[in-house]
Amino acid sequence: MRAIGTTFVLLIPIASAFSAIAFQPFTDKEEIEVIYRFEKPVINNIGKEEKPLFSIDIPSLPKTNREGIPKLPVKPGRILLPKGKGVKRIEVEIPKKIFLGRFPAVERGGKVVPLTPSAQIKFTDDKKENPLIENVEVYVFRGYKILHLNIYPVHYDAKTGKTYFFPVVKIRVWLKPSSYKGGYRGLEKDREIVERIVDNPEILDTYGPVKDSKGRYQYLIITSEKFKNYDGELSFHDLVEHKKSIGTNATIVTIEDILANDSFSVNGEWGITIRIIPFINPLFMAAKEFSMMFKLG
Repeated sequence: MRAIGTTFVLLIPIASAFSAIAFQPFTDKEEIEVIYRFEKPVINNIGKEEKPLFSIDIPSLPKTNREGIPKLPVKPGRILLPKGKGVKRIEVEIPKKIFLGRFPAVERGGKVVPLTPSAQIKFTDDKKENPLIENVEVYVFRGYKILHLNIYPVHYDAKTGKTYFFPVVKIRVWLKPSSYKGGYRGLEKDREIVERIVDNPEILDTYGPVKDSKGRYQYLIITSEKFKNYDGELSFHDLVEHKKSIGTNATIVTIEDILANDSFSVNGEWGITIRIIPFINPLFMAAKEFSMMFKLG
């Protein structure tokens, strides 16, 4: 095995589709860098001695499974963008390129079953099947902007069989001011989930401190006055008390109370469905865990 010391830099422009509510960013950094390090691939002959078929695996990484395309290790990258920032461009740097050998046949993906009969599935040809990164998209999860991309630490040339390994891949994201409508609530539970799924949780500090969620309702029952006042066996009050006994803050609100409050109207319109939306929205934005809602009666 030999190492090739050339450094590759790939520039990838990306367009941002987010707009609407602007806010002051908490950081002035122009770029963020995330470094991915990979274990040495494990290569095995899963075929016969007279007709070898090789598998290429990296411990802890999933593999691609595109029909007819070599199955290779892939790292699903999740890079958190600072608050108030978007992606200007992306640089991919590979400090070292290691030659693993020449393998004439590598296991390929099996047949993909479409979700619907009319689904059309298209894949790139062999010349483009091993990009350094692909599927570059920015999504908003609970108000946090996350850059999603697939990183391929192994390159396989289907024509020559030459296979290379990149033990270190550096992703540098150049930033630009950005705004979006994303439902950021500043809740501790949201932050804990994001911290588990992103590769650079230190950027969470740019979103500011989390809110105190004490006293917020986690379980809301919306029903009629008739059902609320029911005091027989297995009433909604019993359900509320049960929820409170297991640490879930719960309450009951009646449809009549919502309809009687003009502050929950939309453009002066009436109707329970129209009224419930502005009633629920601030509760959802403030709730640590908004588990369930009933609309009965």
